[in-house]
Amino acid sequence: MTMNRRLFTRMLTIALGGAPTLGALAQDGGAMQRYLRRIRRDLARVRKGLPTIDRAGDLLAERVAAGGRLLIYDLRGEYTAEALGRAGGLMGISHIGSNQTAMVGAADALLIVADEPANATDLALAQAARATGALVVGICPVRPGDGSLSGTCDLAIDNYVTDADAAVVVGGEAIAPTSGVLNTAILWAVTAAYIEAMERRGKPPHVWMSIKRPGAKAFNDAALAATREAGY
Repeated sequence: MTMNRRLFTRMLTIALGGAPTLGALAQDGGAMQRYLRRIRRDLARVRKGLPTIDRAGDLLAERVAAGGRLLIYDLRGEYTAEALGRAGGLMGISHIGSNQTAMVGAADALLIVADEPANATDLALAQAARATGALVVGICPVRPGDGSLSGTCDLAIDNYVTDADAAVVVGGEAIAPTSGVLNTAILWAVTAAYIEAMERRGKPPHVWMSIKRPGAKAFNDAALAATREAGY
């Protein structure tokens, strides 16, 4: 039998106890089932943190209702892309880049989504925003210490993303990261909490209507104009 890199890695991992045997893999339903079980487990942990998510929504709404802006940032832009322009998502939310700290005002609220506990770029933006007086809420791995992003934010929501983001092992290779699912779920949970908090304040924010629905263009055009006027 030829010993290639993948086979060697797989045999070594199994020998060290870091991966299931072939028999165990057959019993547990394979990689797809293992991945979904991991996601369910992590989402259950997120659910236990719903009071923090609700608190985040209320803090964000407090700033916006008082005249501030709702801003969002993530290093690679994938969660910003999820938040902006999505049917059922907020119109009154704006992206900010890591080099645009001058755009953040004291009245604003900044939502930072991060996979790493202490990325230097994330930390610099969070520190600069807080220095202006802005509210900073993080969706990030919660780690102890002032040198972490969670320790820099006013409020941090744990996304339970680990250094080994890939959730399952197939053929000796770690695959299928959890961060995308977890961060997106928390982002929309925070959005829902924020919308409810704004509703309680009598300032319901405008949201996008799906372009697949009749009358969507007219609705969105009018809602965008109202968003520009009200700020939310």
